[in-house]
Amino acid sequence: MSMQTKKWVLAAVAAASMASAGTVSAIELTGTLDPTMVPMLGTVGLDVLSLSFTAGDYVVSVVGPAAPSLFLDPSNTFVNYTSSSGLGSLYSYLYSGLSGTYKLSLLGTPGAAYKVSVFGTGTVTVVPEPESLALALGGLGVLGLLGRRRLTSGATQG
Repeated sequence: MSMQTKKWVLAAVAAASMASAGTVSAIELTGTLDPTMVPMLGTVGLDVLSLSFTAGDYVVSVVGPAAPSLFLDPSNTFVNYTSSSGLGSLYSYLYSGLSGTYKLSLLGTPGAAYKVSVFGTGTVTVVPEPESLALALGGLGVLGLLGRRRLTSGATQG
C-alpha cells in the first residue's frame, strides 16, 4: 500500500470515527476560481468562502486544482490543520477545535472548477457575503416599487 493510499485511508477512518461519535454536520459547495491579480504572482484563480463553525473537529475536502487555506475572521490569522491526505485531485484536511467564523481561501488556476465538502462534529454554515444580501434587498425594493406603481395606476384608472 502506498503512502498516499495509507493517508487517504487514515482520513476516511477519521471521518468515520467522527460520524460514529455523534451529530455530524456537512455542507457541500461548488464554484469556479475567479481571475484575480495578485502582486508577485500575476493573475491567479481565487475564491474566498465565509464559514461559521460551532465548537468541534472538521474535515475539509477539496476536489479540483484549488489549494485551500483557512483563516480566522476578521483577524486573518492562518489556521494550521491537524493532518492532511491527498489522492489525485482530492485533498482532505482535518482541523481540530474550530469555533467561530473563518474564511476558506481557495487558490489555483483562473476559471478552474472546484468542489468543497466540510463535515464535522459541530455545525457548519455558510455566511452570506454582503454583496449577496445587498442584491437581495435591492431586488425586494424593486418589487415593492413595482407593486406600489401598480396600485397607484390601478386607483387612477378605476
